[in-house]
Order: sequence, then C-alpha cells, then structure tokens
Amino acid sequence: MQTPVSSNNIDVLCSSNENHYFDCKSARIKVRDLAKTVIAFANAAGGKLVVGIEDDGAVTGFKCVGAGSMEEFEQAGHL
Repeated sequence: MQTPVSSNNIDVLCSSNENHYFDCKSARIKVRDLAKTVIAFANAAGGKLVVGIEDDGAVTGFKCVGAGSMEEFEQAGHL
C-alpha cells in the first residue's frame, strides 16, 4: 500500500520513492508542465510535490543551470 510522505526532511524526500502521493521534479521543468501532477493530486487524496530534486535523488534546487525561478513556481497556482 502506498502512503503519503509526511516528512519535510530533505534526506527523506531524496530517498523516497515516487508514488500516487509523492513526486519530485527538477527545477528545470517548465511551470506549465507541472499541471498534470497538480491536477492528479487534486483529483485524488492530495500529495506532495517537491521541485528541485532530480530523478536520481540529487538536490539541485533553483540554482542549477536552466532552472526556473522560485517565484515562478510559487505563482503557478495562480495561472
């Protein structure tokens, strides 16, 4: 059974497997491309979306080459 990730600890988030309740995305993703994940969480039981962690679990944050700004992601809910 899949369970939501309740921790906000970066080590836990980096090592957690993605599932119906948890997803990591690179900050290089276009904000509009997050819509599918956000809509899926909204139509289900919710979830946690973490931006700034790569598929391999590496934390690149918003300072990596090609990353969008943190403000763009914060405003995504208003688009």
